[in-house]
Amino acid sequence: MPTEKSWNAIASSSKRESTRSPRPSTRPPVRTADRVRTWVPRWWAGEGGVAGDALSLLLAPAEFAFRGSLAVRNRLFDWGVLGSEAAPIPVISVGNIAVGGTGKTPIAAWLAGRLQAGGRSPAVVSRGYGRDEIAVHEELNPSVPVFVAARRARAVAAAARAGSDCAVLDDGFQHRSLRRDFDIVLIAAEHWGAPQRLLPRGPWRESLASLRRADFVLVTRKSADAACGNVVADRLVSRGLAEQVGVAHVATTQLVPLDSPKAPADPGDFLRGRSILVVTAIADPGPLLAEVRRAGAEAEFLGYPDHYEFAPADVRRIRARAAGRPVVVTRKEAVKLRRLSDLPPVYVLDQEVRMERGEQELEAALRRALAAQE
Repeated sequence: MPTEKSWNAIASSSKRESTRSPRPSTRPPVRTADRVRTWVPRWWAGEGGVAGDALSLLLAPAEFAFRGSLAVRNRLFDWGVLGSEAAPIPVISVGNIAVGGTGKTPIAAWLAGRLQAGGRSPAVVSRGYGRDEIAVHEELNPSVPVFVAARRARAVAAAARAGSDCAVLDDGFQHRSLRRDFDIVLIAAEHWGAPQRLLPRGPWRESLASLRRADFVLVTRKSADAACGNVVADRLVSRGLAEQVGVAHVATTQLVPLDSPKAPADPGDFLRGRSILVVTAIADPGPLLAEVRRAGAEAEFLGYPDHYEFAPADVRRIRARAAGRPVVVTRKEAVKLRRLSDLPPVYVLDQEVRMERGEQELEAALRRALAAQE
């Protein structure tokens, strides 16, 4: 097993691979907004150069203010000054402490599917930041209802009235006004080697110390290898940040044509030696880019803001940038692109959650939490 030092070397290599500039071409020029979207994750990872160092220095007071306000808020909840509303059914939260990139939606969908397979009647509860996450849940688990409300307690109450006997809260760790029966917090293995700075100087919503509020910490990996995931899990335990940990691989299993879902392709065979355009509207495209490039693809990147709603003008732009090449997207983009016409050939990365460590411990802990409410 590699040491943390060797893991950082591997992770740094992955980040360099995932952000290399495309070779010059006659295709439409990359817009400034696209450059900013690709630069910000590199800056947050400590690879912003002189400009990034200067911006980090300027934003240090803002990070300090955010850290202070967050600490006060958490203390008020801990002391009971700020109350948490009880739910009529057990609530299992799947959250994170960083902005994007942890596989939160596929893990929440996987958990809801496992609960249903075990005889429960779960519902997925979301605040509804974007239509894409709701549509993804409905595609992954068509028989699991999704309830959306800005105030999560109302969505859980609606789920209970509709007959659900438990709720999976998608992105709920910071939503402390709703009482949870079990908190699962995700940490991306790909993020571990980066500077752990809070917003706006970095991608972290809370510090690592907040993991002590979790019932189970799940290390997720996409482009990182299995050894790296285990290193992160071991470090969390050795630092006293988590008592129960697991590792899950959010693995790409196939590439599915957007217009022909019954004709999937093997990702390795399809990507090897092929020039593609990767289009995303997710918070952290780095692991995805690293994955397709490691598979042998020559990938150009076109990024949109997280939860972006595509319009016909975007289709024209994507077609021009693709210039005859296949376009690769995640399921979050696919659910929004399907309603548009005149698309170039689009292939959807289909993912599967594979538990590599801690599966039995997680299931046992969930059973205890659910049984306690019966």
